[in-house]
Amino acid sequence: MKINLDITPPQKPHSFATINLQENGNSCTLNLEYPKLEKVTSDINDVLLDLVLLANTVYAVDRWIIREKAPDNWTRNLSVCLPVSNPGKWNLTQPELNKCLSFLTGDFWEIKFEKRNTSLVLKNQEQLPLPIIRGQAVSLFSGGLDSLVGVINWLEENKDKSLALIGHHDPRMAGPLSDQEGTLRILKDCYPGRLNDILIAVGANTGSDTTLRGRSFLFIILGIYVANSIGITTPLIIPENGTMALNVPLTPSRGGSSSTRTVHPYYLLLIDKILKTLGITNPISNPLALKTKGEVLASCLNQAVLEKAIPFTASCSKRGHNREWIRRQAGQCGLCIPCIYRRAALHHIGKDNEIYGRDICKGEVNIHSKLTLADDLRAYLSFIKSNPTEDEIKQRLLANGRLDLNDLDEYADVIIRAMEEVRDLFRDKAINEIKNLAGV
Repeated sequence: MKINLDITPPQKPHSFATINLQENGNSCTLNLEYPKLEKVTSDINDVLLDLVLLANTVYAVDRWIIREKAPDNWTRNLSVCLPVSNPGKWNLTQPELNKCLSFLTGDFWEIKFEKRNTSLVLKNQEQLPLPIIRGQAVSLFSGGLDSLVGVINWLEENKDKSLALIGHHDPRMAGPLSDQEGTLRILKDCYPGRLNDILIAVGANTGSDTTLRGRSFLFIILGIYVANSIGITTPLIIPENGTMALNVPLTPSRGGSSSTRTVHPYYLLLIDKILKTLGITNPISNPLALKTKGEVLASCLNQAVLEKAIPFTASCSKRGHNREWIRRQAGQCGLCIPCIYRRAALHHIGKDNEIYGRDICKGEVNIHSKLTLADDLRAYLSFIKSNPTEDEIKQRLLANGRLDLNDLDEYADVIIRAMEEVRDLFRDKAINEIKNLAGV
């Protein structure tokens, strides 16, 4: 599948070029709220603009090119020719970039570069607004529990400093923006004058793939754009609990390309190499990498703020698919792996009082059904009942992505502790059938 870009230069200040993707007679138009990025810099950096173009393209292609077109109905061969400011510099990133994107989405990516002769923005410095986004660090802000705790802890540990937040949402998906805005209101009330935010819409006018694996690349690149524009040493924080970052395959069928890797340590290492090749050295870190989700909540340095903000956050990966829910007014399904970890984490701190589409503890999911509705719960019950040893968990982790062997013991221990959090939830609240299937 060969994708080319057709670029029409912007016609007015404070706008981005019109980008059309072309593939076998089909087209897709990218959407980018560029004026919001102007809030962070009046000095337009060509490499950063290249990165934004690349990331927006990757996200759009990932959603637009349906997996059913692939020979195995999953693994796509994606070839993209990207116009950039300096193809010579970008060509040096090819090996790591193709490896990075292939690892992230489970496809075969081939990114090629050509000279871009069309401007992406109008470089009229006199018409650019003064930068208004500042901070001693930048944090990704998804509207979830992990990013909430990451922000709270940074603000509590850096009392006299300000933090910049970058949130991304697809203009065709309303949920994430609502989560971000609701959570942000609480944070700004509790930490007045210390937060600067950009909640930006980036996406395309078409595309139906719901795995959203390319979103992580877009999100991180937007974070780097903000961090590097503020300063070449400004750190980017990516708060994600270690359980989800590692995402150990629960069954053999969930390994390899079927396992998401959006904040996997190996993936972050590849991104860091790509950025350094381009001369971008802003440090990237995940302060929650060695914590379970329950430990993330328990370690929050301001529990009062956390409690106020929890109702505005979301973790669900299937919130748009509520046809089979018993309570369709619920904000989250309660069935997917992120929901299972969320509920176990809230139970861990004594705050499991939310309403879900279906309650996995009360027998509202037919675990013996062949419907996909029960897939995640069935897989997790099987996983914890099998009670894998530390060595078996290490093998699964290594099969899912390269890891530093010096960190492997700590990573395996995170998974073991996360399993125990879910066991505690089932032990305390589940019906007997679920307890038996979980081995508790």
